[in-house]
Amino acid sequence: MIELTKTIGVVTCILLFIFSTFLLVRKRNKLSNVLLAIFLISNLLFILFYLLSISMPNSFNIWVAQLGFASGFLFGPTLFLFTACLTKFKKNIKSVDYLHFLPFVFFALVNTKMLSFNGLVDFVIHNVHVFSYLTICLWLLSAFSRKIKNYVSTIDKTNLTWLFYVIMGFVIMWSIDLLSHLLGIFHLIDSHIILNFQILSLSINLAFIIIIFYNALTLPDFLHDFLTTTSKYQNSHLDESIKQDILQKIKDYFISETPFLTGSLTINDVSKAIDVSSKSVSQVINELENKNFYDFTNFYRIEYAKQLINSKNDPGKTILEVLYESGFNSKSAFNNAFKKHAGCTPTEFKKANS
Repeated sequence: MIELTKTIGVVTCILLFIFSTFLLVRKRNKLSNVLLAIFLISNLLFILFYLLSISMPNSFNIWVAQLGFASGFLFGPTLFLFTACLTKFKKNIKSVDYLHFLPFVFFALVNTKMLSFNGLVDFVIHNVHVFSYLTICLWLLSAFSRKIKNYVSTIDKTNLTWLFYVIMGFVIMWSIDLLSHLLGIFHLIDSHIILNFQILSLSINLAFIIIIFYNALTLPDFLHDFLTTTSKYQNSHLDESIKQDILQKIKDYFISETPFLTGSLTINDVSKAIDVSSKSVSQVINELENKNFYDFTNFYRIEYAKQLINSKNDPGKTILEVLYESGFNSKSAFNNAFKKHAGCTPTEFKKANS
């Protein structure tokens, strides 16, 4: 069992080294790549420390153990800064952001034995630190999912759901480590079960490291173009008559050109088509329609979908055909939007109007 643990750990370390090296030499999205690389390296050091501890338990140097333990304090800050960078809550790293790395510096330089810390206290401090940052990351993603709907009409590939699942995966992984450690301290489980916990934890870590690396490489470029949003239009000088004129332009464009049938429609596309700034388009839709761009566009898509479902010319059209012809890219997004705007599912609507 311990050999399997070592094998998974070694494979994970090799992949982490390859991934982090690739990210550091990659030119595109440089800041997010560097932050992700440091995050991967922190994982590499922490797992390497664990592998050394179980391979050479008697000759394991206390300073090496201390450095391995300290590397765990890089995990939270780098994941937080990476998430903040991806969601555009941070455009660059400022001097104050380096304060996040003080716990790492402290535990790397100061011998905790001299401070009379014991293993349990260190473990508690470490877990509180990690879980605090994971919670902040989840909050950032929640705020981002609301923010992005002001700019795009399809969120399947832009709302960073993958990162949410990755962070939740790490929450589960750290929870497993915390549980196994506490149960081991109080002698409620034997070493064999603890090893099973560690194998599960390492496997989760390996799986989600691959997911976060793949998705970071395939992040759409256009996200970086318009996520520089306004501070809720506080400096806007649009009066009511201008707002009404802009809204009419938007509606006329949607009715005459049906741009909503394009699944990748963004607020920048609408802005260029009607020659109005994207900031003004967003403000008008939010304030006069009380909707974000995502819901505003989906309203037109659902109205068009209802027409297709009720069409006498092609009564055999399937729901799947309707959703793609209406500008949706996924069944789940279509069903959610249909229920929100029509008050029922597409199937229920089709039965009621057949």
